[in-house]
This record gives sequence, C-alpha cells and structure tokens, in this order.
Amino acid sequence: MPDRIIYARVSDQKMFFITPAAGISIEAEMERILPPDALNAGVRDATNIPSDGRLSTSLTWDGIRVSLDRTKAQAEIRTSRNASLVILDQRALAAQRAKDTVAEAAVNTEAEMLRNIPQDADFTSGTDDQLRGLLDMTIV
Repeated sequence: MPDRIIYARVSDQKMFFITPAAGISIEAEMERILPPDALNAGVRDATNIPSDGRLSTSLTWDGIRVSLDRTKAQAEIRTSRNASLVILDQRALAAQRAKDTVAEAAVNTEAEMLRNIPQDADFTSGTDDQLRGLLDMTIV
C-alpha cells in the first residue's frame, strides 16, 4: 500500500489523508497541498488507515500514529443510528396505516436493535473493526 500524507487542519480539526499523485514525489506533493495551518503533517504507510471512510471523522493523528477516538466514534455511531431511526419510524407509521402488522413488527424489531447499540457496544475495548461494524449496523 502506498504512503499517505497525513495532517490535521488547525482551523477545524479535520483529518486529511492524501495519496500522492502518480509520478509526483511525496515532498513535492506536501509542498503543493499542505495549507498554512496544517498540524502534525507527516507521511505514513497507509496499511492501518481505513480507506473506506467509515468513522473517518473519528480518527486522530498525533504526528506519530493514527488512532480511533472512541468518544468521537460513539458520537458518529449515534448520529448514524438516529438518522436510521427516523427512517424506521416513517416505515412503522406506513405499516400501521396499511394495517400490516407483520411489517410493523419487523420494523419495530430493527428499531429496537438500533436503540440498544449504544448500551450493548463496548466502546472502550472493542477493536476498530468492531466499531466500524457497529456503524454498518446503523445504516438502513
């Protein structure tokens, strides 16, 4: 896996993971893309950096390593869960209006599982992949 340029932006604390363009040296790419308020800019092997974007807003960079901030991950999972609960509430209401008790029960079961995620999840000792799996479970 190619190296990535990693930095945090002071102005909004967002993390950035940049794969240098083909044929451009890492140094030249850093010079070209780093904003003046870049914090802890560095180059790291991308092996342990998720490439799919899941929980990417929960990643932190201290200049040495990328890690998952569990408090931020929990908040991101809750935000995703809450958006899904709104959708499920609409589906449950539609099932009630249609008097479809089977569909209503299925939606209520799924909603209950989503409501239990913050209580059931181990945000302190679960692996990063387990937390990403929880995020996947919150998407309907």
